[in-house]
Amino acid sequence: RYAGTPLLFLAGEADRIVPAEQVAALARRYPHAEYRVLPGADHLQGLKADPDGYRETVLSFLKQAFG
Repeated sequence: RYAGTPLLFLAGEADRIVPAEQVAALARRYPHAEYRVLPGADHLQGLKADPDGYRETVLSFLKQAFG
């Protein structure tokens, strides 16, 4: 259903709940998906771990995907 939808998957490098490799495996199932690892981030802590990097990653994806 979402095969043509741009998707962004973010994984925390230090995530012990949903390891980055599991997120990567999910992202590989979608042809228009992007996958990024947030350095040093634990589960759902990407914004806290690196606010500037997180913001840049998300905004860059949105600009590329939607203009």
